[in-house]
Amino acid sequence: MALKVKLKHKNVLTLNGEEVVKNVKPLISKCQVIVVTEGNKIIGYLTGDEIEKANGEEKLKDIIKKGKSILTITGKEDPLEILNLMVRSHIDYLIIVDEKGRVKGALSIDDALENVKRMIKRD
Repeated sequence: MALKVKLKHKNVLTLNGEEVVKNVKPLISKCQVIVVTEGNKIIGYLTGDEIEKANGEEKLKDIIKKGKSILTITGKEDPLEILNLMVRSHIDYLIIVDEKGRVKGALSIDDALENVKRMIKRD
């Protein structure tokens, strides 16, 4: 029986890349991660710290780190495989999507580690 991935970051904003930072700053206290889209495609994500440091007039799509891996999962994957993927890919967050590709949350490396610990305790 697979262990369901436990999310700590369910409050994820999904915003268009054309959105301006100054309009987003008031919203970041409600979420840890902002998923940036272009149409229906995820083009990146930003953390609250990245938004705070950005110039207010910049567009979200312009402050996304180029070359940052954007990986998605469904949350049904094996916790150890998820952690391994994050470590190998040098990424701090995975975006969790449903079967239609809609954003459902984000999983941090800390969340992934906690899920592995839960799995080990269970066995």
